[in-house]
Amino acid sequence: MTFNFDSYLPSLFPDCHYSTEQLKGGLVNITVRASRIDAQPSLGSNGQAVVSLPVATEQKDCACPRTLIMKYAPPFIAAIGEKAPCSQTRQIIEATVLELFGPQGPLDHLNTPDRVRIARLINHDPVKSVLVFEDLGRLITLWDLFSPAMVDQSSVNPIIIKRHCTNIGHRLGSFYADVHGPDSLRAVRERISESDNTRFLDRTVNSAFNFAVKPILERLQKPGGLDTATAEKLYARVHGDFVREPYPGETCLSMGDFHPGSVLVTALRDWTNSDSQVEVGAIDWEFATVHNGRGANGDMAQFLASFHALLWYFPQGTLTHDMVGWFVRELCQTYAAQSGLAEKTGKSERAAANPAMGILRSAMILFGRETINQAIDFERDNGSRVPVVEMVKAGAWYLERAGNSVEEMLEPENWAELMKEKMGIMLRLFGIEVQGEEHPAVSAA
Repeated sequence: MTFNFDSYLPSLFPDCHYSTEQLKGGLVNITVRASRIDAQPSLGSNGQAVVSLPVATEQKDCACPRTLIMKYAPPFIAAIGEKAPCSQTRQIIEATVLELFGPQGPLDHLNTPDRVRIARLINHDPVKSVLVFEDLGRLITLWDLFSPAMVDQSSVNPIIIKRHCTNIGHRLGSFYADVHGPDSLRAVRERISESDNTRFLDRTVNSAFNFAVKPILERLQKPGGLDTATAEKLYARVHGDFVREPYPGETCLSMGDFHPGSVLVTALRDWTNSDSQVEVGAIDWEFATVHNGRGANGDMAQFLASFHALLWYFPQGTLTHDMVGWFVRELCQTYAAQSGLAEKTGKSERAAANPAMGILRSAMILFGRETINQAIDFERDNGSRVPVVEMVKAGAWYLERAGNSVEEMLEPENWAELMKEKMGIMLRLFGIEVQGEEHPAVSAA
């Protein structure tokens, strides 16, 4: 199923002409960029008037946006087809979130160019499932930023690269600490209607279970190499954390599916000097929730697992590897400080009665789970170059250290092993002093 954006646009902007180009990377929806063009009549070879459509140009007297983004939500996952149905309610959720971050929304103060930008909503057509919103510019995803091909072609000074990688990590850590905070949740619940509140029920549970939870048991055994009993024990922890009731104070506004493709940044080639401002944007909010949303142990653990996989994949000593390390370190430290986790887990008494310890255990389980899933995805996309067995075992290490309960996780012998976390990502996210052998890039000052 496709959608004719070109024929739909005149219904919104009858006085302007647009050309459209489909954007890559979208899995769930079909997304295009529409660029305004000027109609210029000229005479053809037969003497008849012909309208040519050149590239977009700025018309200061035109009220139509110069560029905009349009997203069509079919009743299934676009990249898979009808065999993977997906509720179109997801688009209503995204439109609602964009309004919350909009000029009259309770989260508008978080939507700033010097930190993170959220696109302004232009129009939502729930009948045709078309969402139209502001174009943040020709930015790239973090997947693209941290790709060896892009880095190898760059002539930007590594000192400037380090500065901006650190800056991006700081801005994202600060932004999501506020998004996940109690003030944001309270403001959203006060603003949205009862019908919107119902729509915010987590609708990704079934698909997330089938795609991200159910395969773990088999993956722990092959390629992970664990025996059946051990694999079943660790899988039970993954399943148990997935289906449990929320901890006190855990629920927050969350994206629900946060990965490197959810963040847009200025392309590396445009990082021309250390004082220039790199753009950062957060996109794709269709799976956001305010009911079962998880912050550090949801959005952040899932997001960081992708970079954990990149640190395993990229050879140490390469610039790409260092870039990921600089970014991850600052992201974790900023989030820990601004979210209050550094006080709750890094400096407070480590006891099972401390709710933050339950969040830590949950984060370790999700981080381990998604490290395993990323290992399989990386092998599929990159072949034999991926150390898939080592990556799956690295994910399993987190499931083992999580224990069967918070009490078991906090047992002295297990806690001592946890303090040896090789790259220190989860410990740093929770503001806990890293004592183990750290990853060179992540531990760099």
